[in-house]
Amino acid sequence: MRQLVLFGVIGVTQLVADTLIFYLLLKLSITPWIANSISRFLALLLGFALNGAITFRQPDNTASTSKKSFVRLLVLWLALTFVSSELVTLASHHVSDHRLLAAKLGVELALAFVSFFISKTWVYR
Repeated sequence: MRQLVLFGVIGVTQLVADTLIFYLLLKLSITPWIANSISRFLALLLGFALNGAITFRQPDNTASTSKKSFVRLLVLWLALTFVSSELVTLASHHVSDHRLLAAKLGVELALAFVSFFISKTWVYR
């Protein structure tokens, strides 16, 4: 339960950073697909450092941020970013900018649950 709570707190931090960066990139006329990919990548770096050091740290209190873990996280990130970017782009054709931010938040929250279980069982082990 501790891991899920910590993952959630760090996830909210990532989500805020991701959404703010996404919004700023949209204001710079970057397409939603590219803006989403960039903002998710920057949030990934933040989350990897925090989750490795706090949420999934090893029993001996060392961080779970090995090169192998990072490669696994990149694989997960690529898959989830493709799904996220496709859904956000689809939403961008049907809603205004403010509703697009809400749609992005909904997509990211749903993907966070998938990410937790894959991170716990595969990425940070």
